[in-house]
Amino acid sequence: MANMKMPAKYLYLMPSDGWNYMDLFLYHGLYSLVGSDAIDFPKNEPIWKEDGTGQGCSGMLAKSTEPDRTNILTKIHNGYFDLVLISSRCGNTDLIHAAIASRSIVAEIEGEDGAQGVKFPKANFRFSRSGNKGIVLPFSVAKKLITKPDYSKKKLDCYTQMAVSNKQRGWINGLPGVYVGVERLPFQQYFKKLQSAKCGVSAPGAGWDTPRHWEIGAAGAIPILTAPPYEIPNMFRFAHYSDRSTCEFAIKQVAELTEEKWTEAITSTQKQLKKYHTTEERAKYVLSKCLSG
Repeated sequence: MANMKMPAKYLYLMPSDGWNYMDLFLYHGLYSLVGSDAIDFPKNEPIWKEDGTGQGCSGMLAKSTEPDRTNILTKIHNGYFDLVLISSRCGNTDLIHAAIASRSIVAEIEGEDGAQGVKFPKANFRFSRSGNKGIVLPFSVAKKLITKPDYSKKKLDCYTQMAVSNKQRGWINGLPGVYVGVERLPFQQYFKKLQSAKCGVSAPGAGWDTPRHWEIGAAGAIPILTAPPYEIPNMFRFAHYSDRSTCEFAIKQVAELTEEKWTEAITSTQKQLKKYHTTEERAKYVLSKCLSG
């Protein structure tokens, strides 16, 4: 019994000024792997809310056992945690400095829209949505959102929800066969719209990555995306566009697929999502990078 290895303990220092998608996705993945041995501090409120919408994993742990968040600073000093993840938006300097000075492995998680500078240069690892000065860490999708597609229920050729007033994206409005959701719908309504479409168009925002890229395939629609500007290992299958004409062509191609070909394409996309791009798989990826040595 003396040689029995204790379960690994992970601490995720959360944003001090709200939340962002990356922290929600990654913590959800960690919790899915190890349960309450993954501690969020301060409490990652959206993910625990009973009335969570599902967007960005909000509400998905509402019925789960919460971790013990007591005596966090003392635990850091005592080397209680095998790994400490620090959101780039965490502002608790006492905990950050203690973690970096401890014997725990420390990783900075940067999930902002644009490329950000290194916040914690003494961290052992840095993960970034854009791969800027660190390891590329794209968004992901909760496994429970990946729903079996049903071609017979596809009422729309293409659906997209985005701010069409945005100059970068506005030309998508008016493309033949595209239903554009201009107003931001509650997540369940938005996801149901995606489920009724053969494909979905997603455009980059301030950075290339956005939760929509991953939600489209999860909903059972073929994603139509611009090519990522950096390598994403095991990227799922998607239709590519670079401007209005190529987007229109991609939508037309998908709309004209036979049921057999369409099913083959979306099955391939969802297979990759399940195997490599769920929140659990993203958490495994981070753990493998940080703890492999």
